[in-house]
Amino acid sequence: EDVQGYLLRLADEKGFLETIFNAIHEGVIVTDLAGHISYLNRAACELFGLEREQCMDRPLSERLRGLEWEKLVESEKVVSRDMEVFYPQHRFLNFYVVPLALDSPEQRKTRQEHVGYAVILRDITTRVRAEEALAASENRLRAVLESAMDAIITIDESQTIVFFNAAAERIFLCDRNDALGSRLERFLPARY
Repeated sequence: EDVQGYLLRLADEKGFLETIFNAIHEGVIVTDLAGHISYLNRAACELFGLEREQCMDRPLSERLRGLEWEKLVESEKVVSRDMEVFYPQHRFLNFYVVPLALDSPEQRKTRQEHVGYAVILRDITTRVRAEEALAASENRLRAVLESAMDAIITIDESQTIVFFNAAAERIFLCDRNDALGSRLERFLPARY
């Protein structure tokens, strides 16, 4: 009867952990040492358009085309990468692969033996698209500033030149590479 109680408690704990893993937004995939999927949560299935039952015991690289599993795990250290996926939806993901080891009192004194890997997936689409939009905006602003007929010089808080447009080069007869990093007073006397 003690064994039956223990097994019931383990089943309850497994169900509790399953509920937690399915509640989080990050995808979680657990593999064995060969990269065969032994667990994946709901978020991982949604990120890649996978059916859980069809993935179990299958190689992760089979489900995620282009994933070079052997290269990712060869160092046996935590590895982090960003990737772009197009199915089921175009998005950008950050994932990191963490080696898993069993922790027992005997192994704490020696090198732990790895038993598999946890792959944690985070959707970074919003951040990547915001960075792309910011870069495009900066490029448009730079184009406007470069095409201006007036000299435009931008300085930082210590009066060091950080931008010097083409008109400033013509007006001050100075190459921008020579002007960048110099002090503003080189071009404008202190009384101004």
